[in-house]
Amino acid sequence: MGSEPGVRSQAWRGGGDLIAQLAPELQDGIRQEIEREVAARLHERLAAHHRLLELAQEGGQVGVFEIDMLTGHSTGSSMWARLLALPDGTASVGRQAWVRMLYPDDRDHVLQSVAKAAALGCDTALDYRIILPDGTIRWLHSRNLIEKDAQGRPARAYGTLQDISDRKLLEAKVLHSANHDSLTGLPNRRRFMEELGQAFEDGNRRPARVAVALIDLDNLKPTNDLHGHEAGDALLQASAERLGAIARDTGLAARLGGDEFALLIMDSDARQLRRMAQESLAAIRSPVRFGETMLQSSASAGGAWEHIGSHSSPELLLRRADSALYRAKRNARGTYQEARPE
Repeated sequence: MGSEPGVRSQAWRGGGDLIAQLAPELQDGIRQEIEREVAARLHERLAAHHRLLELAQEGGQVGVFEIDMLTGHSTGSSMWARLLALPDGTASVGRQAWVRMLYPDDRDHVLQSVAKAAALGCDTALDYRIILPDGTIRWLHSRNLIEKDAQGRPARAYGTLQDISDRKLLEAKVLHSANHDSLTGLPNRRRFMEELGQAFEDGNRRPARVAVALIDLDNLKPTNDLHGHEAGDALLQASAERLGAIARDTGLAARLGGDEFALLIMDSDARQLRRMAQESLAAIRSPVRFGETMLQSSASAGGAWEHIGSHSSPELLLRRADSALYRAKRNARGTYQEARPE
């Protein structure tokens, strides 16, 4: 059971009375020993708290730092230094050295945001990349709190720095999966429609032409029936690779679903559209090796192009290309048909 406050006070007073009865040199020695013991216990507690803080930073990959807003010089914890890949034992970095770490594509945005925060004295949160000494790229999230001086001017910034590379990698994978076909790796219908819509938006601001070719494999189902779905997948993958190579420099190749592919060709006219569509059909006709079997394939294509203007739309262009594809499949499979200009 704990003692009553009054009893504890009497005990302390009693202890003080006992020390006062000792010789002066003994009094000084006892007081020094008490001070050393108190200091040692405080040091132990501070060290324990510091270690707990370090463990928390290591577990969360978060470092803490302080910036002198006048000089731009930063100092921080050991985890902060590790996140910046500073040499062992280094706990500070100058402004120019930090700027050199920034990934070139992020540098202007980061520096503008920091300058705005310094000018306005507002807090900031930034995601940006740095280049490590070995050339690898690390994503960081920085959150800064501004402290002002007596005149209201930014004097110091305190903040946290967190490694978010894993999160950014996961976000990139999710975004890629949402916009690409899992079997072929080509952009999917969603991405194709976004790019086509963007082409029309850009074309409404400046004169432009756009073309679309829709391509259907003619014999995917017979291949699946005769050799199995793995053979059909091999045929789709080979076709996707060839179409991607053809469209690489001038547009976009996409798999819309099933056995249907599409080419989006920017700044194209009828001649270029026709050439790329015919190159695509020729590429698809080239046999595909599947184990010991050479798979044969062919495709039909329909294309359409137009000047982007007030009477045009992505939907109208696709309908015209689809009508041309229907004519090719109905009249002469393995050929290219082009929509008549409107």
